[in-house]
This record gives sequence, structure tokens and C-alpha cells, in this order.
Amino acid sequence: MMKHFRQREKIIAIISIIVMSLYLVYNSVYRPWRGMLEVYDQENEKDQRILAKNSKLILQAKSITDVYDQYFDLFQQKRSEAEQMSTIISQLEAIAAEMHLHFSEIKPRQVKKSEFCNIFSVSLAMEGNFPKIVEFLYKLQTQPHLFNVEEIHLEKNLPQDNFLQASLVISRKLISEK
Repeated sequence: MMKHFRQREKIIAIISIIVMSLYLVYNSVYRPWRGMLEVYDQENEKDQRILAKNSKLILQAKSITDVYDQYFDLFQQKRSEAEQMSTIISQLEAIAAEMHLHFSEIKPRQVKKSEFCNIFSVSLAMEGNFPKIVEFLYKLQTQPHLFNVEEIHLEKNLPQDNFLQASLVISRKLISEK
């Protein structure tokens, strides 16, 4: 015995079906879709932050590249080993002459080779007063020369004498062309 629904019951049934349908659509379609949008937005914001950071690095790269090129040019071996050693000895003699110092001995050492660079070393012996020797060492290590002082031995000649005997090993590392 089927009972016919009255108008009011039909409306309640239709409204219930509509509410349940909206609930199902909300939970099965809208919420997952909204969650995917939120994940996408978060990934997009993360990508934007990474892009901004990388853009700053790219802008800085030009200035870094300019500095790198300047130093690479300064430390690149452009001549043969014999010519480079001759140039280094000439530079050392020019600095000493500028400071009125004289070498009593100057000996090039064997070039040490590593994977990326060659190390040119020179042994020096000189005599002078302490302030002049310190100033000489300072000039060697500053631009434009940028030599390394590997070893230094100072000895006083006579107790009443102001002159020192200085033995030095000066080197410069240059990037080899391989």
C-alpha cells in the first residue's frame, strides 16, 4: 500500500535531495578542487620566491663576473714558464730598485705544477734596514703585484749595525692554460 505523498512531503523530499546533493557535490568536488587550488597557490608563491632570489643572483652575477674576469686576467699564465719566471724576476727587481734595495742573490726555483695552476718561486737574499724590508714585503703582497711570501729569515749582521740579512722565498700562483 503505497501512499501518495502529499505536496508538503514532496517539497521536503526534494529539498532533502537537493541539500544532500549539494553536500555530496561540496565534499566530493568543491573541497578537493579548492585544496588543489591552495596547493597550486602555495607552489606558485614558493616558485615566485625562488624566482626572485635567483633574479637577484643573476643581477649580482654580472658584477661578480666582472671581478672574476679582472682577477682571472691578473692570475692567468699568458707566457711560457721561462718567460713568466723572467717577468717575475724583473718585477721583483723593479720593486727593489724603486725602494733602493739590492739583491745579493736571486735564484729562480723549479716551477711546481698542480692540476689547475703553476707555482713560480724565487729565492732572494738582500740586505737592508728593518723598515725598508718590511715595506718591501708589504709592496710585494699588495696590488698590482700580489706575490706570496713563502719563507722569510732575518739575521742581524753585527750587533751595532742597523742592517739585516734577509733571505726570502717569494712565489706567485698562476692559472695554467690546459
